[in-house]
Amino acid sequence: MKTSHKYNVALSNIRCRNKNFIMDNARNAQLKDTTNIISRGDIIHANKKKTRHKGTAGTISDEMQQTLMQFYENLRENGNVVTPTMIAIELCRQYPEMGADLPFRTVMLRVRRFLASKGLVTRRITHAAQNHTYNQERMDNFVGYVNRQIQCNK
Repeated sequence: MKTSHKYNVALSNIRCRNKNFIMDNARNAQLKDTTNIISRGDIIHANKKKTRHKGTAGTISDEMQQTLMQFYENLRENGNVVTPTMIAIELCRQYPEMGADLPFRTVMLRVRRFLASKGLVTRRITHAAQNHTYNQERMDNFVGYVNRQIQCNK
């Protein structure tokens, strides 16, 4: 209680820190006992985690996840591009109750969270090149100028 007043911190925060400290020490003791099973990278990753909570259970069931992963893998094996929209449409096609009960935007958000949890993040173009015209003469002049400057200044 003195510490909370001294540093102007809520008492619940101090209790939570103490509890996490005790849990960390216990987990580290367990990890030291099983170092032959757990790699050093796993220990470092476990210590860097910001929270102990694994998050809420996903809104897409395990059965749906397996179906979507098979769909994703089949498309990727054939060399096709897979977008979250394609997966959301497949989810609504396989499970009509999902598409009937929820707006498509909600289904899309759930699919994006599912993809992110599996490490299947789609890359997006954030910007396009602004120079769409190429003037070969100007580029050659610039390269020649730079090369002359390099030679002159060594």
